[in-house]
Amino acid sequence: MTEHSDITNKNFKKNIESSTVKLPLFSLSSSKENPSDEEIKNTNSIIKDVIDENVKDSEEVDISSIDKQTSVESISNNENIVDNYSNDNISNSENIVEDYSDDNISNNENIVEDINKFQDVENTEPRHIIISTDNPSFESGLEIKYTSLQLRNFPIRYKNFSEKIDFDEIVNIGTTSIKIGNTTIHNASLKILVYSKFKLLEIKTREFKLALSIELNDKQTLVKKDDYFKYDIYDKVKTSRLKEVVELFKKIFAGESITFKYNQLMGDIIFENRLEVYKFTIISESINSYNYITKELELYKEKNINNVKDDFYSLFLLNAHLKNEKLSNWVNFRIKNNYNILPGDILSFEKIHKLHLHGINFDLKEHVKLIEPISPREINEKNEICCYRKAVEITLEKIKKI
Repeated sequence: MTEHSDITNKNFKKNIESSTVKLPLFSLSSSKENPSDEEIKNTNSIIKDVIDENVKDSEEVDISSIDKQTSVESISNNENIVDNYSNDNISNSENIVEDYSDDNISNNENIVEDINKFQDVENTEPRHIIISTDNPSFESGLEIKYTSLQLRNFPIRYKNFSEKIDFDEIVNIGTTSIKIGNTTIHNASLKILVYSKFKLLEIKTREFKLALSIELNDKQTLVKKDDYFKYDIYDKVKTSRLKEVVELFKKIFAGESITFKYNQLMGDIIFENRLEVYKFTIISESINSYNYITKELELYKEKNINNVKDDFYSLFLLNAHLKNEKLSNWVNFRIKNNYNILPGDILSFEKIHKLHLHGINFDLKEHVKLIEPISPREINEKNEICCYRKAVEITLEKIKKI
């Protein structure tokens, strides 16, 4: 109570002083040196009223309550502000920390994964992966040399136009002798096969049939027109004679002139086709290989190459194996990466060639090994291994027949 009274008195005095200052209308006039008793009395009365009024107002106001209320409200407001600010900041900080942590965890996981992959690649030695295949689409360049020329099996026959096209008419000319370069063939039967869009002169002997596209020039001479042809070397031709027939075909497609005369009709045909020359050169080499194989393995039952069931490429490989030849070439292939092939790995392909010659009790295994490892660009986005003209070494192994 004493402390409250002191505060009240101090404020009361202060209010009095303030009231005194703020009452100019009732201040004493300085012009009168001797005021009257009545004037003094009135003045004192006014002052007393002012003092009483201020005291009453001061008593009605509980200064302690005001201060206390102000303090409590201020403290409460400050606590709320601090609480809200702290909660907001804590929440924001937690979100920031959580986001930062998640991002860093994710980034760290990615970094660790990349490092592991890098370490796996660094620590993995290049592997030699061997793939067994019987897929006919996998061919070395050596094998493509045969299949692209339709050289699969004997006997030898081919046409460079559709099998569905058939002739509309046959015009028989007769039998006469013909010359192919300096070679004379007697008793050749001549016919003209009339198709809708071209005509063929057919030359038929005891050993083969050959038809070449022609036209009639100056009404009496047959000459070449277009590039249609077909031929068939009979399977009854013996191996020794077959070699001569093959050489004759090489001359024809090399541009040796074919001439004949039958009554008023003459022929002067030059029919050149370099691809066919190459083809018959390979056939000639195959005949030589066959002769070497039968002699080396003493296969006396084999008399006629046209009766052989083995394909041209198998005969080529068998000949190379018997001569211990080292083969090198290239391959084209596209395979699914079912073997977890990685850049740096070396691939080999194994292919079994079944042999059908009489007296042979083994087959050949062809090992095709890539010289260079697989590069990253040879593994595409579909996880396929695609190689074009990839250099290879080819080795051959004799295996027992199954």
